[in-house]
Amino acid sequence: MNVSGARRPSPQRARSGLLILLIAHLALTIAYSAMVPLGEAPDEADHWAYIVYLAQERRLPDSPAMTQAKHPPLYHATAALVASLAEPRFDFLRANPDIRLNPAEWDEAGSPNFFIHTALEAWPWRDGALAFHLARLWSALLSTLTVWATFGLLRTALPTQPAVAWAGTGLLAFLPEFAFIGGSANNDNLAALCGTLALWGGLAIFRAGVVAQENRSDRNRGLGRSGTLREEPAEASTPASRRTLFVVGWWTPLALGFGLLAKVSTAALWPVVGIAIVAGAWLDEVRKSRAYPLGWRTRPAEASIPGNTPTARWPEVLAMLRRALPQALVTGLLVFLPALLIAAPWFWRNWTLHGDPLGMAFARQTVDVRTGPWTAGDTAWLLRGWFISFWGKFGGAGHIPMAGWLYGLLAALSALAGAGLVWRTIRPQGRHERIALGLLALAALLTALGIWQYSLVALGTDQGRLLYPAVGALAGLLAVGWLAWIPQRREHEAAIAITLLSLALGLYGLLGVIRPAFAPPPDAGARFRTQQAATAVQTPDAGARSGPQQAAASTHTPDAGARFRTQQAAASDLGAGTQQAATSGGVKLGELTLLGATLDGEPILYWTAAERPTHDWRVILRVVAEDGTVVWEWKRSPGAGRFSTDRWPAGHVMRDVYRVAWPEWAGPGRYRMEVGAYPFGAESGTTVFVGWLQR
Repeated sequence: MNVSGARRPSPQRARSGLLILLIAHLALTIAYSAMVPLGEAPDEADHWAYIVYLAQERRLPDSPAMTQAKHPPLYHATAALVASLAEPRFDFLRANPDIRLNPAEWDEAGSPNFFIHTALEAWPWRDGALAFHLARLWSALLSTLTVWATFGLLRTALPTQPAVAWAGTGLLAFLPEFAFIGGSANNDNLAALCGTLALWGGLAIFRAGVVAQENRSDRNRGLGRSGTLREEPAEASTPASRRTLFVVGWWTPLALGFGLLAKVSTAALWPVVGIAIVAGAWLDEVRKSRAYPLGWRTRPAEASIPGNTPTARWPEVLAMLRRALPQALVTGLLVFLPALLIAAPWFWRNWTLHGDPLGMAFARQTVDVRTGPWTAGDTAWLLRGWFISFWGKFGGAGHIPMAGWLYGLLAALSALAGAGLVWRTIRPQGRHERIALGLLALAALLTALGIWQYSLVALGTDQGRLLYPAVGALAGLLAVGWLAWIPQRREHEAAIAITLLSLALGLYGLLGVIRPAFAPPPDAGARFRTQQAATAVQTPDAGARSGPQQAAASTHTPDAGARFRTQQAAASDLGAGTQQAATSGGVKLGELTLLGATLDGEPILYWTAAERPTHDWRVILRVVAEDGTVVWEWKRSPGAGRFSTDRWPAGHVMRDVYRVAWPEWAGPGRYRMEVGAYPFGAESGTTVFVGWLQR
């Protein structure tokens, strides 16, 4: 019976709908994976280094320099197997010195990307980049399986509320952060799958006792039509623990054991599964109890609700609980003992190497350790970070946010879900449903408490992905809360609406946030020509005053407020394959051409290439005092590392802005500005004089 009043789709339509959700999630996750540059997800470069090490060395790392070696290796080992279909390498990831975590600094002098992404990562993928994308594809498949497991979890937890399963699964399938992490190399994807499967298995064991009690309630009441006590069949008194486990919860030991080998934080779910086992055994004892029709009483207001258990007197409840403990113990051993055996090698290794099964002493060497006491401000920071990054905050450090107003709207919707969840809990309903909701809430709470405990040691834990062992439970609780405000006959339509809104949010995160954040800067040719034309008006003979060592063209443009300098010089060898050639279009440095520079205020260089460069060129800008002292220098990929030179089309003009970090000892005056260019991996070589920079 469907007590919610919502339409229940036919099994065929349900399977088709779930398949569509899974395919759509996989497509969205792969789109995130393709659009987010390699290494630009939280800790992804470190996870990739772990994967490459396993693929190349075929053994576990034991040095804290491999920061993710603190984690169990299951995700990284399986990803290494998949990545080995190509050539797992790390050398194509090149650090970007112009990374800025503050969005206000993402102008022409700063960038949101941690790495300079060269043609080595371009389509068609090959070598190390292909291996990296294969590891990401493995993550996407794990993420898709988590969506499937979430549907199973919620259908098992609340079988009379199918709309909750559809709404929760639809929400999770297109959640921006979940798709973002699902498209990255990260062990949270396997932790999410194992955690969701473990909860599903625990709820399945619990529900087995409920179903047995409900399906056989009339028989177990011991009353025939005449009201006389009748004998219970012998098989009904047989312990159900082993039958239940191997029929409906067989995967639970595997999920718990492999979960520990994916991420130790999944241990927070073990008590939840244990409570589910005890509750299921107790309900099975209720089913078998001959005292059931004599010692139980029913509240009239609740008796008509399907799935409701009559209220027992407390002595009888405790007596049945004591009788249920042996069955719960047997089931617990069948679940937890194999799980411990699966995870035991990792804990034994930690014990032998670090003297601690959890390896916390080793983990402390790989993280930024908290030094001060925990405060209320830290709690607010942690909760705020969890909330924002649960919905969507992207980039390698979670530093690329969605629109601020959107978080406000999501906060209001989350509060609405919380209020609905409270209302759903206190209003009349089946006790089995209350227990199931309690188990889901407990899973989320214990996972959060585990991360909070870790936060007392480590910094950087304000990330919603760390709650992913309970992500299926969180999605289900949100769905329950929202649907509590919807008329029962409209729950199916509400579930569709939640799914579509989540899809819109996921597409916005991909196309409205991630794509513009990592997009290359626009061609600056028109801007350069405008500046050049303004200077030419002031100095028509600028190009006539240049010498073999320096261009002396120096003008002041009142309207533009800048001095524009060009430089032409005789051809000379500058080292590292860089040449300076006399051309009317600027100074040629290797494959690049310095068209000009603006020296008022922030130095601005304009670069181009007559043909598409074949190398990843780097630029050095040096500020030198008149006595030859180097005041400041900066090495970078032109344009703050947003668009590597080997990806420039022929004729592309790059505007390259610098912010000089003047040391305190550098006083007012004029300083030489020198510029050079060199291929990545080579020495910086000789610089050429561009002009005078006034401070």
